[in-house]
Amino acid sequence: MKAVCNRIFELLKQQGKTQKEFSSFTGIKESAISQWKVDNTNPKVECLPIIAEFLSVSIDYLLGADTNTFEIQKAFSKLNLDEQKSVLQNLYNQFPQLKK
Repeated sequence: MKAVCNRIFELLKQQGKTQKEFSSFTGIKESAISQWKVDNTNPKVECLPIIAEFLSVSIDYLLGADTNTFEIQKAFSKLNLDEQKSVLQNLYNQFPQLKK
């Protein structure tokens, strides 16, 4: 499993965000953030929600999940009610064991 700190630094780079912006938003000291990079260590668990919020990802994604559920939820919420029903019905149809 990829270290959480590696994923954080990848996301910062992808999103064009700086460690200073990250520190300012999260309240995590820049020295601590730099230390993650040097030692390949991870942030404290209690920091994950604010980190995920800043990076617009789910905590699951930070922890190594392949899918960013935050993006899925955001996309789903943009659908109108009929589209949401259609998506859910299609998912339901893919799992016949649920129809029992």
